[in-house]
Amino acid sequence: WLCMARPANVFTPGREFCFGEDGTLIAVAGDRGDEGMVWVDFSVAGPAFTAALERCGQVPLPPYIGRLDKRPTAEDAARYQTIYASRPGAVAAPTAGLHFTPELDARLRERGIGVAEITLNVGPGTFKPIKEENLDNHAMHAEWYEIPPATWEAAAATKRTGGRVVAVGTTSARTLESAAAEGALSGWTRLFIRPGYEWRMVDG
Repeated sequence: WLCMARPANVFTPGREFCFGEDGTLIAVAGDRGDEGMVWVDFSVAGPAFTAALERCGQVPLPPYIGRLDKRPTAEDAARYQTIYASRPGAVAAPTAGLHFTPELDARLRERGIGVAEITLNVGPGTFKPIKEENLDNHAMHAEWYEIPPATWEAAAATKRTGGRVVAVGTTSARTLESAAAEGALSGWTRLFIRPGYEWRMVDG
């Protein structure tokens, strides 16, 4: 696995790290990647690895969560998550959707607003700041996206009938625009939306 490591210089190749109270999840550091990333070989794989992460890991709260005590709590996994999350794969929650509640979702639907879901696995590049003064030199990170055919058809039908396709946040916008640009409902995207971009699918 390619992992974010802080501080990266501690992860010298061959060094072992134990996780969890029982120390059963072992990681062996490998080569360094770019910008604080390290290749890590874990002692378990497949479903056992997923279970180990659930047992040993903690939800990494971003700095904008305004809580004085940053220590993890049992509520974090539920509260730092969207109501429509359905499968693992992202390194962070798509924050524009965190304020949605089942009640708000129901009120939107009652008003006749169609709701459709997409998947974009937010990658570690989401934490990478733009350092280049010339945006053409910024290396955009890749993220995996998938759009169900029914979702794409609903969005297209909305536009055909004069309605508006509104993306909740940049994650959803990037996914819909990537599909429009690539002509594919799944794949890796490096789309960089910035001033001057001509929107194909998203209206708001």
